[in-house]
Amino acid sequence: MPAGLPPKENKTFCILPWIHLTVLPEGSAKICCVTSACIHSEGVPLSLESQPLEEIWNSPYMRGVRRDMAAGRPVADCTTCYVTEKHGGVSRRLLSNTRWAAELGPLHDILLEEARRQDQVVSQMPLYYQLMPGNLCNLKCRMCFPIFSSQIERDPVHRQWVPTLYEITRARKPALDWTKGCVPLAPQPPEGVELDGFLGLENRNGQAFRWTNGNATVVVSLPPGVSVETLRLRLGRGHPRRHRLCVRVNETPVYDQIISRRGGEQSIRLPQALTGPELKIRLESSTFQPANDPRELGVALELLELIHTGAAENPAEKAPAGRLPAGPWYRDDAWVREVLLQNADRLRGLYFTGGEPMIEKQVEHILDHLITQGVAGNIELEFNTNCTILRDAMVQKLLRFKQIRIGLSIDAHGSCYEYIRYPSKWAVVGRNVEQLVALAGAQVKLFGGIVLQVYNALNLVDILEFFDGKKIPYTIEIASLPKFLAIDILPARVRAVAAERLRAYAASPSRCCGPEQQAHLLSVVRQIEKAKNRCTPEALRTLMLFTNDLDASRRQSVREVHGELLRLLEAEGFRWTDERSEAAAA
Repeated sequence: MPAGLPPKENKTFCILPWIHLTVLPEGSAKICCVTSACIHSEGVPLSLESQPLEEIWNSPYMRGVRRDMAAGRPVADCTTCYVTEKHGGVSRRLLSNTRWAAELGPLHDILLEEARRQDQVVSQMPLYYQLMPGNLCNLKCRMCFPIFSSQIERDPVHRQWVPTLYEITRARKPALDWTKGCVPLAPQPPEGVELDGFLGLENRNGQAFRWTNGNATVVVSLPPGVSVETLRLRLGRGHPRRHRLCVRVNETPVYDQIISRRGGEQSIRLPQALTGPELKIRLESSTFQPANDPRELGVALELLELIHTGAAENPAEKAPAGRLPAGPWYRDDAWVREVLLQNADRLRGLYFTGGEPMIEKQVEHILDHLITQGVAGNIELEFNTNCTILRDAMVQKLLRFKQIRIGLSIDAHGSCYEYIRYPSKWAVVGRNVEQLVALAGAQVKLFGGIVLQVYNALNLVDILEFFDGKKIPYTIEIASLPKFLAIDILPARVRAVAAERLRAYAASPSRCCGPEQQAHLLSVVRQIEKAKNRCTPEALRTLMLFTNDLDASRRQSVREVHGELLRLLEAEGFRWTDERSEAAAA
């Protein structure tokens, strides 16, 4: 091994920062999917939609991580792996080091040595990506988020409970997309839109809105080639009688009327098409003070959108490698081909997660591109699926690649599975798993991906028996978000029951497949037992309200599916009622 490279005794070194990026739907990136933070600069996450790929790949953050790992210093964002190893488990760090040392051969040490000589600048773009191209999904799993599920994004009950990814990671807002003919500016402004005179974001029956203070402005820069023709405005209800609104665009009045108490939508045709460099929209209105509310309110804005012709000029022809995507990265096919996959001939691995990759068109576009380029046979694919849809055309494309590792995102069995991953049907999932098992062999490898949470902690053994019965290896990830579904909010005695059942299963050779799987289960047991106790009446009530809200909207019943959990909670002093959150019950 070249001088200066980390020896095998190095307990912090991981090969991934030298070869890999995880790319999230809104453009932020991570060292890998289990790190606790996005790649950032002074605490602000970097985004492929606002910084060139090469700048992120060799950012001060990434170079600092490489220096620390090479020197044997722990990296704060990699704690998940260190904790797993501390409890005797096999972490992603260990798995990655073993896999890529074998896969890369001599190139492994060459990459590390070259980066060391260049102060941890890696000249080659990533050889291995995890891509999350959008949130298109057919399920709304209880532990998931809008950024990963279009169904949750559209669900007025579920989405009010879970934060956006921007709240979780403080990632940059979505970039303005000037490719579709319409650009929403408010009430949730994309990157590059400035709001002034607006109050905080609120939600009424699933509809986001903001009140103005009577004199609010929205400012946005118009790119070359774009001409704005129409302003679309939608107001919510709650205004008093004879409430007036005047809209000015670049200080020219374009609308001045008494608005309806019930709100409504207006499409305001501008007197003449407007071009750059800047557009300033002013909303001037009467103000009022509602009963029991100290605020002076103007109008309730639910939507402000520009309708335009033309599209932003694209500098791709001048600098394809350094250009930014036009709009969401996964919708700019040319950027994906020319920038993200610029080293397609050197790629060794691609890992698709969702959304649901089996139905996401960009996944198929990428596969088609790599097949057309003649490089599919060099690339190992990883592909997570919820197993509800199995498209033969997609499967045939997967089989064109060197090897396929298909992750089966199944967290429970039967009715418990259907409760968590609504509106899936276990019978359909079971049939699709059987078809995938028939494909398994030297080229196709299956593995189960289980998220341990409140809803499956007591009956995890059922899905373990399912996987072990089909000789499918699996890993268990302990959910930390949403916090009200993490197992550390459960009383210690309830967690002890869950841990003991898992320990008993691991101790039964006739049920648990192999010593490696047994070691993994015992590591999970230790993590359950060592989990910090966050059980409080408030935490359990939050779990109850969330559960009851979703039950009511989905016609499900926690009492029917998780009666044992409720009885154990009552034994610990928490009585489960039918109470729902005020917002959901309204």
